Amino acid sequence: MAPGPWALIAFDLDGTLADTESFSIPNLLELLANHYGLHLTTAQWFTHYHGMSGPSLLAKLNAEHGTTLVWEEFSPRRQAALEQVIRANGVAPLPGMLQMLRRVLAQGQQLALVSNSNPTRIALTLDYINGQRQHGVLLPHVFQGHIFSGTDPAHPNRRSKPAPDVYLAAAAHYQANPAACLALEDSATGVKAAVAAGFTCWGYTGAASDTHQAAAELTAAGASQIVTHWDAFQPA
Repeated sequence: MAPGPWALIAFDLDGTLADTESFSIPNLLELLANHYGLHLTTAQWFTHYHGMSGPSLLAKLNAEHGTTLVWEEFSPRRQAALEQVIRANGVAPLPGMLQMLRRVLAQGQQLALVSNSNPTRIALTLDYINGQRQHGVLLPHVFQGHIFSGTDPAHPNRRSKPAPDVYLAAAAHYQANPAACLALEDSATGVKAAVAAGFTCWGYTGAASDTHQAAAELTAAGASQIVTHWDAFQPA
């Protein structure tokens, strides 16, 4: 089988492959309000914090709102709240995503998952994405050994996006020139990380409520193309 046109295609997970943000962001905002007294609107989140995670997110929240959020306490509480929702309802794939992955895999393309979520959350999300068996694409198998997290306890010095560390780690793992790699991201934070690592980055707007605004923000962050639906994704 001939390899695909890119040395590596790296996908973000939340809001890019999986429709997690429709429930995870409201869940997070509720947690911040009820347990920490920090009241943020959805608009504020998408403007200032979308795509961020881990200690860097809490540091920004603390600096801008005077809170004293501590990662070691916050992380397990956040993890438990999300796990409950995911296990109860499953996770919807973004439209056309499973068919797209099957098509790209058939082209012999090397794939990776590059996310700010922690490894436990990534594994749970992949397990619970609906429709995998019907489409013949088992995501835990597809990405096994190909996951790079910006909040991985096994790599405490790896910074989360918008730092380029996770993308650089992915390219190094496959001994790939970043300039020959493609990233797909739905947030400006993720685009900045990919571009800083030397990847070509395309923005994905299929989960955005305002696709025109999302496209403008992703382009401003450095995305060279915009993918509006996975049916239209042609990596060649």
